[in-house]
Amino acid sequence: MSTDTWQAGVSADWITTADWSGGVPSASTTASISGPGSFVVTLYESESVGALTLSAAGAEFYEAGTLALGGTLSLQAGTLALAYGAIDGGTLALAGGQFLSSGGTLSGVAVQGTLNLSQQQSSLVVTGGLSLSGAGGVGAGSIALTGGYATLQAVGSQTFDNATITIGASGSQPGGAGAATLGVSQAGGATSGATLTLGAGLWLRGAAGQGEVVVGSVSPLQGPGLPASLVNAGTITAGVAGEMLAIVGNGSFANQGTIGVSNGATLALATAGFSGIM
Repeated sequence: MSTDTWQAGVSADWITTADWSGGVPSASTTASISGPGSFVVTLYESESVGALTLSAAGAEFYEAGTLALGGTLSLQAGTLALAYGAIDGGTLALAGGQFLSSGGTLSGVAVQGTLNLSQQQSSLVVTGGLSLSGAGGVGAGSIALTGGYATLQAVGSQTFDNATITIGASGSQPGGAGAATLGVSQAGGATSGATLTLGAGLWLRGAAGQGEVVVGSVSPLQGPGLPASLVNAGTITAGVAGEMLAIVGNGSFANQGTIGVSNGATLALATAGFSGIM
């Protein structure tokens, strides 16, 4: 594929033809945002690209539209801000820089490296499955779900595997205020419920503070809705002194794997139904 390079130091919209060396990128090109200076490239539209490399330390790619990704989006430096935007398909390689999400969506994306949701009120929706691996696609991946009020929402049935998810927000209050949350629910308009499966290679590890796994809904105002379920075929642990890890909601929890509690931590279970708990 040919390479299409953004004009360094210029802040403008992605679809500004003159700011690309070869015109607006397409599904057959590799886009490159590099060079010196401090600038912001914004995307509000639905666009396609073969691949994208963000390697400019002073650049921010503000993604509030939809980017259909044929290959790899490589974040090497700078900031990728997924602000109610979506990345559809491809691979998100987190090799450097900063990943921020405030209402963003990953749809059928493979993530390499650590998916960092440690910022206050980070929020990310996942649809179509999330393939996780370590840097460069080697080994197990990781998700840091540790920001106050941070949320990772699995919408629709899918499996998380081959990774460690660290969940818990320091300084969160009793009753869930400020807790970091992993949720599972069905999309609007769906006709069947949703199941999130934690695969055999998935470790859900509580951290200091409070973390919640919300299966379905915890609010009676939302009604019963479609059924949601959580299946653990991997490992869930609460092992930090003073930590609270809660699995709650109006859905069901089925344990087929390992659950461990140690060091004065607390694991609370308050789903509508559960099985496999000894």
